Amino acid sequence: MEKSLVSEVRETEKREALQRVLASSGFHRSDQLKSLLSYICEREIAGRREGLDEYTVAVEALGRPHDYSSLEDGTVRNRIHNLRRRLEHYYDVENPDDPVHIELPKGTYCPVFQPRNSRSTRCRRRSNPSRKFHCQFPNT
Repeated sequence: MEKSLVSEVRETEKREALQRVLASSGFHRSDQLKSLLSYICEREIAGRREGLDEYTVAVEALGRPHDYSSLEDGTVRNRIHNLRRRLEHYYDVENPDDPVHIELPKGTYCPVFQPRNSRSTRCRRRSNPSRKFHCQFPNT
């Protein structure tokens, strides 16, 4: 049996990572993004990843009516996009050495808690617009 390259992040570490992000200056004045991040992270921590889709996020996290239609209202996609950008900024600028990073992969509404020292390659946007990405490779 092959051992996983990514170590498991404990529940307490996930909650601490979430609290650090929520307390950051990038989230200071954005109650809606804080609420959204808390909602999706708490669902992941509780093991309730199934059913975490656009409709559920709209109704349960953002207070949209039960007749919410993603064809008529792009609020969830816009908020998730903004959330990804804020998380990137937090880990690139505010706290790059945070021991646990919260990532929100495109195409999903379920966060991934990634240990900073994991052996996976992590590519991120750079503050310098002339260089779009910076990839960190693990030390072997």
